[in-house]
Amino acid sequence: MISFDWERGDGLGQVIQNWKRFTARKLEIVWQRDFFDHRIRSDNDLANKWIYIRENPVRAGLVDTYDAWPHVWRPPNRIGWID
Repeated sequence: MISFDWERGDGLGQVIQNWKRFTARKLEIVWQRDFFDHRIRSDNDLANKWIYIRENPVRAGLVDTYDAWPHVWRPPNRIGWID
């Protein structure tokens, strides 16, 4: 999940495209074609998105529980990381 100020015309798509190009070249990452963006509208919405993200490795069968996944940055307020 990323967050930054939005102003009309700044182009989130261009930011994502540049990031994918950079990481693909430098780290040899193969990205899926598109991306999904979602505007967070409330604290509850933010918590739900964090919960969804934290469960991705579990859904993929990489770990049994989200807290076993070592590759995560936990936000200081731990929104979405507390059951």
